[in-house]
Amino acid sequence: MEIKEIKKGVKISNGLSTEAKLYLYDGVLYKIFENASDIRVRENVLNELRHAPINGCPRIYSLLYDYDFIGYGMEYLKNYIPLIKVKKLPLEAKKLYIHKLIELYNELKDMGYIYWDFHERNVLVDFNELRLVDVDSCLYNTRENDVLGTCYLNELILSILFDCKFFEIKPYFLESERHEILNTLYSGLSYTYKEKGSLEELDEYTEEMTDKKIKSIKKRLPKAVLK
Repeated sequence: MEIKEIKKGVKISNGLSTEAKLYLYDGVLYKIFENASDIRVRENVLNELRHAPINGCPRIYSLLYDYDFIGYGMEYLKNYIPLIKVKKLPLEAKKLYIHKLIELYNELKDMGYIYWDFHERNVLVDFNELRLVDVDSCLYNTRENDVLGTCYLNELILSILFDCKFFEIKPYFLESERHEILNTLYSGLSYTYKEKGSLEELDEYTEEMTDKKIKSIKKRLPKAVLK
């Protein structure tokens, strides 16, 4: 596929970074990198997902080269919307999404990669279906990277569970306020923020959660952090 031809397609705004541009061409979404780091890791994980797709990540159709690796073509998730645009989620839907995110993290880890770019714009949903996008944002599976990925996943999951818009407004909180908020979110777990923690424990904690417990914890959070 000629890169010039792909760029004749519809340009899609991702609104997140300047490292790549998205083009919709002939029903396929193409991501073409411009200033991306860790390009070899991206190439490796995408090549593996192309040959062994994971249910919950977009299908990878092709890798693009212009002498060097510069992008890829993937499934266009037309009917999915970013989780950040979902106003209210019933508890059962939250549990379903959280379980799927933990499952996806572990599946990618088993492949040798750590997904760390967790936020509500990288999680697309369509009723009971969930897709984790920007799968090229993976690092190799090392202890250090696993700590990073697990911490970010914990923060996203707890934000989903307690209806927080923490990712949107966290720069506006002083460090002391942020620390207090995170202490509240992690109060039911045996580990604290920035520790690796246990995704199995977090999954069990989610399963045991009730609307009454959620309401009680949300009362201890600043109104500005709640959706």
